[in-house]
Amino acid sequence: MIKRRLASPLLLLAASTMLVVGGGAAVPAAADPPVTQQAVLIKDKSPYTFSYYEHIDHIGQGDEVCYYGGASACAKYPPNRGKVRYSVKMYRLKEREKRYDYYFVDVTSNTYSRKGDGDKGRMSITIDPTSKVNMTSNVYSKKTIKDDCHTYPLDLGVSMGPVGVGTTVASFSTCDKAQLHTTRLGSNAVRYDIYSLNRFRTWSVQKWVRVRSGAKPSFKVTVAWRADNCTVLRKSYKAYANVKTKSKVISISAP
Repeated sequence: MIKRRLASPLLLLAASTMLVVGGGAAVPAAADPPVTQQAVLIKDKSPYTFSYYEHIDHIGQGDEVCYYGGASACAKYPPNRGKVRYSVKMYRLKEREKRYDYYFVDVTSNTYSRKGDGDKGRMSITIDPTSKVNMTSNVYSKKTIKDDCHTYPLDLGVSMGPVGVGTTVASFSTCDKAQLHTTRLGSNAVRYDIYSLNRFRTWSVQKWVRVRSGAKPSFKVTVAWRADNCTVLRKSYKAYANVKTKSKVISISAP
């Protein structure tokens, strides 16, 4: 377990103005007061990578897939694929109140080596506090994405003391239509579902908590993704999909 404070640049947050996560580009909002707080990186569990594979829509376990032929009849993996590199980091808001401290976990990701149908590829990120918290808030995402390449801000759902309602705390960029949904779960957890991974370029999702002063919160981050493959029936050149999901659980806590 890491007990020392990580030497890292500060994360600058301007309430209702902008946030710079991990040195990325800030997303400004118009005509907002530049009230600035600072967040310090206290734990970094990075980087992680995975490869995703997804077959054609409406094909279930054992159903015939539309791509087959040739001597091998079926590639080991479906043609819709890509890779994701992501980081899991914990920050503490430098500005403190007498009774409370503020923390958040940030999961920042990017895709690369994308191939196949742009609508394919799915993953989810679940962030679950595993220690007692006084208050929580999630970062909420847009559900309607425009065509072409755009960058979108993500807003904090409720007021978190020094951080106001509607504060821009993260962003994602995508080309063409894509979806990122937020779902509240029990036990203060949140799940982010990312669809059409082949259209995404970068994105960040977060979970914020308020704890009693001096408390050390902990979180469980579960990342799940589609990793389909296919098999070939004997005496046939028809390929069949095996729908699969893989996952990784990462624990992170304040030192």
